[in-house]
Amino acid sequence: MSHEERSNEAVGCLVGILALIFIVVSGIFLIKAGHGGVWVWIIFVVIVGLFAFWMYLNNKSIKALPQMEAAVTVFSKTTESTSRGSITLYHVSFLFPDGIRRSLKVDVGTYNTLKENETGMLTYKHQLEKFKETRGEMIFIGFQLN
Repeated sequence: MSHEERSNEAVGCLVGILALIFIVVSGIFLIKAGHGGVWVWIIFVVIVGLFAFWMYLNNKSIKALPQMEAAVTVFSKTTESTSRGSITLYHVSFLFPDGIRRSLKVDVGTYNTLKENETGMLTYKHQLEKFKETRGEMIFIGFQLN
């Protein structure tokens, strides 16, 4: 399991714990508010539960994807910030042997260690879009320098 996968798993676990605490605290508050609050709380719990189940299924499908490897060259590095600048996404474009460039989202540590024109073995997962064989999201797993 890569550093990014462990990090994502830890964040997911933390979000789940915080959501559970929020549900319990809000449920206690709504129940004390009166009878109508119980129904609001039940509806809220069902919606949050469905969302959590969807997240679980999505994570499970990504883990089931086969890992792929390719000898690549680091082509370019870019960052993308939200409109308020509170979140920065890091992307690295890799040049594949067939001449195609593909950009993958990476963590800040990977972004800072990779240099343009470095060559190595890229490990990734490719989640194809339905009904399309060549497009889809590529999920970065790791990069090993030659």
